[in-house]
Amino acid sequence: MAVSYLSSSEQDGLLAAAQACATFSLLGSLFIIFCYARYKHLRKLSFTLVLFLAISDVGADITYFMGNPEDNRAACVAQGALQQFFQMAQILWAVAIACVLRDVTVNLRMYHPHEQSALMRRFHVAVWGSALLSTLLPFTTDSYGSTGSWCWIETNPGSDVDVGTMWRYLVLYCPLWAAIVFNIKVYVRIFSVVRRFSTEIAGGASAVGPSAEQQTRMTKFSKRLVWYPAVLIASWTFATINRIQNAIDPDHPVFGLFLLHTSLVAFQGFFNALVYGSTDAVKASVVQELLVERCLKASGACRGGRGESGQRDNNGLDPEDAEDSSMGMGTTGNRYNDESLGGFGDGEMDATGEHEHGGSASGARVSGVDATGISNDLKTNDDDESVEVYSGTSKQGW
Repeated sequence: MAVSYLSSSEQDGLLAAAQACATFSLLGSLFIIFCYARYKHLRKLSFTLVLFLAISDVGADITYFMGNPEDNRAACVAQGALQQFFQMAQILWAVAIACVLRDVTVNLRMYHPHEQSALMRRFHVAVWGSALLSTLLPFTTDSYGSTGSWCWIETNPGSDVDVGTMWRYLVLYCPLWAAIVFNIKVYVRIFSVVRRFSTEIAGGASAVGPSAEQQTRMTKFSKRLVWYPAVLIASWTFATINRIQNAIDPDHPVFGLFLLHTSLVAFQGFFNALVYGSTDAVKASVVQELLVERCLKASGACRGGRGESGQRDNNGLDPEDAEDSSMGMGTTGNRYNDESLGGFGDGEMDATGEHEHGGSASGARVSGVDATGISNDLKTNDDDESVEVYSGTSKQGW
């Protein structure tokens, strides 16, 4: 491996950089996990996917704090195997998010609660199963060992057949590059749909399919959610460049590339946390707890979420922000259910933290979250069963 040609001080520097970046990543990932456990209304399908991405980030971050146990064979193998398992899981959960994003934005797919549960079961089997398989394969050739700065899959550059290098590309880099290509294809399709929606909105509501308001909401969803798969691409770009340089000129490694490679990969959880924390639902939840509920407990001066100006709504948001986070009305007068779009969206919340929307002209209402913690299906009043959704070429209950 090229890192073996780096000096001892450079290898120590890489480990120090990885641990520093992993510290921020670990804190960010724990923030995501905390919010999911703390705020029940955030337990939608979208945030559930992000939760398991964060768990994968935590697992990968912990491996860096194991240091460089090259003198302890058992610890070295454990570090290498855990790093392989959780880094593969990071990649696959990002792909899972891209799949749901594609279904919601491009295919206009909705997920009912029972479909969400079945989808998550399939993702768990696919992600954890694939990550486990990729971890077990290098054991067949006893390929886990020291790589210089820490332990992973060690290479044998002097041998006739470098099995370690083969495993690296087979169990990590080839799946990674396939995931990046897939994510880029999803981006291209999403941006194509967004442009089409923008054109239709500029010319008035479309005659067939989602209304102009619905298209606007879907456009906002796509602009915000594409950052999760984008983090994967950004985090592994320099890793890809570094591996290409290693393959072309293995005897002359570039320390700067190794440093960027290591730092950005270790920062992945922190980047995911920045995206997560920027969503309206998360910001509203944190602001409500920090600035409203604690203020009420401390002095009772923020009754009803109102500050001194009296211009706060019951979520502790400015009226302008609340209006932006409220649900749009479709052309039929039905409320547009953001949770039906795979749970992606930031609807209004009542005092209990559950989603609450007023009835529309057709009597439609959106329920809160169910006992499982995943968003409930849309319910209608007894006197109106006309709620519909445009999904591909068919109409279904929205």
